[in-house]
Amino acid sequence: MPGSMHPGSDLAGAASLATVLAGLWIGDRLLSPIRRFEDCRCEVQASLVVAFSLRDTVVRLAGKDDIEALGALAEACRDLEEEAERLEAMARRRSPFFRFYLRLRGYRLMQAVQGLGRLSESLASGRGIQLTERAAVEAALRLGPERRSGLVRRRSRSQLSRG
Repeated sequence: MPGSMHPGSDLAGAASLATVLAGLWIGDRLLSPIRRFEDCRCEVQASLVVAFSLRDTVVRLAGKDDIEALGALAEACRDLEEEAERLEAMARRRSPFFRFYLRLRGYRLMQAVQGLGRLSESLASGRGIQLTERAAVEAALRLGPERRSGLVRRRSRSQLSRG
């Protein structure tokens, strides 16, 4: 019966609803920018792998039926430029929580943006600074070998403490 409900149950229901809404707000305002950034990092890493694979293919096919590879390399350069634009927009976010996360993890977005721009230009023009720029982007976003070596060090420390 509707009139037989305990008056405290309305208060408990409101508190539960408030908790759920607060959790959704935290997820939307605080955690979704981090998730989008981490997704972007993965896409940058994939774009770097594709671009350098295509660059190697273009070099290998130089002069013989390399039109498709050149077109794919141009597309990969555009992808790198788009990733740079996304990272730049993220770097301009005013959220203190997001900035704290970037600082805590050691990410340097503007260096990554600049490196991606230079890398895109050098891949398109054939200038020889690609490896230096790739290393700069990977360092700024903590991608590549230095990141993996940190994981190896952590694993070996934990294995030592067990044994």
